[in-house]
Amino acid sequence: MHSSVDGKAPLGVGAKAKVVSNHTLTGKQHMGSTSGLTIDRQVRLIVGTCVLLGTAVPRLSPLAYLMGAGLVFAGITNTCAMASLLERLPWNREPASCQATRPRH
Repeated sequence: MHSSVDGKAPLGVGAKAKVVSNHTLTGKQHMGSTSGLTIDRQVRLIVGTCVLLGTAVPRLSPLAYLMGAGLVFAGITNTCAMASLLERLPWNREPASCQATRPRH
C-alpha cells in the first residue's frame, strides 16, 4: 500500500509523486501561456487528436502509429520530443522581464 498525505493522493504514484518530490513532469508548465494549458496537456491534446484522425481516416493511419511509437519511446527514455518542441513556441515562453532588458549604467 502507498502512504498518503492528508487523505489526498498517495505518495510515490504518478504525477503527485513528481510534484511532491520537487520534480516537474514536463519542464516548464505554464510559462505565460494565454490558453492556460500546460505543456503536458498540450502534448496529450495533440497526440489524442492525431490518434483520432489516424484511426478515423485510413490514409492517416501511419500518424496514429507514429504517435504510439512516440509514446512508447517517451515512456522508455523519460523524454518527450513533442514537449521539447512545444516549450520553444512563443506562447509557452516566459515573458521577458523588464529588469533583464534594461541596460545598466
